[in-house]
Amino acid sequence: MSNLRLINEATFSGASAVDVTSIAESDFDIHCVEFELTPNTDNALPSIRYINSSGSVITATDYDEAFQELQSYSTFTEYKSTTNGEIRIAENVGNATSESCVGKFWIFNAGNSSSYTFSLHQTDSIFTNGNFLGAKGIAVLHQTNTIKGFRLFDQNNASGTFTGTIRTYGLRVD
Repeated sequence: MSNLRLINEATFSGASAVDVTSIAESDFDIHCVEFELTPNTDNALPSIRYINSSGSVITATDYDEAFQELQSYSTFTEYKSTTNGEIRIAENVGNATSESCVGKFWIFNAGNSSSYTFSLHQTDSIFTNGNFLGAKGIAVLHQTNTIKGFRLFDQNNASGTFTGTIRTYGLRVD
């Protein structure tokens, strides 16, 4: 039997970084994060970094990721990288009217300080040229930390901001 519970919800406008903390990491085995984002700059790369138990954002190049995207005007594109300083959760989101992204990512092992933290993500967005782009990916933080949250930011645009909503749920597997 599984129980999915809303832990928190954040709504923001013009935020350059959104920190989601207090995810009840010791109470839940798995976290599901749903998001809806509209960037203020074109070609945005919504990304996350984990926040450790002492409240520090983990910026070390200890994130590995791989994802595949399907562009409505092209073919599949594959991306994979090791030793990143972040995890991309969406790709090249536009900022024109009706351009945005929605998606979710799952975090595994956030409360287990003796295991790596893994994530899966799936997003749908309107690409900078107005076309649809869907992506699925995986990532791992190859550090053993208790993770108490994450920071959302635009990896591609240092002055980029987002308007949107993030909902964090906890899943307890009995």
